[in-house]
Amino acid sequence: MAAKNPLKTAGLAGLENLVQSMMPDMMKKLVELEQNFSLMRHDIASMHEKFAGIDQKFAALDKKLDTRANELERMIDNRVHELEIKMYDRFESTRDVINEVGSQVNGVDKKLEAYVSITRDTAGAYKDLLERVVRVEMIQNPKRKRAI
Repeated sequence: MAAKNPLKTAGLAGLENLVQSMMPDMMKKLVELEQNFSLMRHDIASMHEKFAGIDQKFAALDKKLDTRANELERMIDNRVHELEIKMYDRFESTRDVINEVGSQVNGVDKKLEAYVSITRDTAGAYKDLLERVVRVEMIQNPKRKRAI
C-alpha cells in the first residue's frame, strides 16, 4: 500500500501540474464567457428597453383607437337620433295628410249623399210631372197610344 501512496501522490502532482498548465487557458475562456454574459445582459437590457418603448407605443395606439371608437360611436348615435327625429316628423306629416284626406273624403261623401238625395227627389218630381204631361197629352189627343 505504500506503493499506492507515492503513486497517488505522483498522480495528484501530475494532475496539479496539468491543471496549472491549463489554468491560463481556462482563465482566458472564463474571462471570455464573462464578457459574453456581460454582452448578453446588455443585449437583454436593450431589448427590455425596446419592448418598453413598443409597449408605450401600443398603449398610445390603443388609447387613440379607443378615442376614435368613442367618437365614431357618438357620431353614429347622433346620426341615428337625427334619423329617428326625421322618421317621426315624416310620420307626423303623413298622419296629418291622411287625416286631412280623410276629412276631405268625408266632406265629399256628405256632398255626394246630398246630391244623390236631391237627384232622387228631383227625379221623383220629374217622374210625376212627366206622368201628368203624358195624361194631359192623352186627354188632348186620344188617338195616340200609350208608350209602355
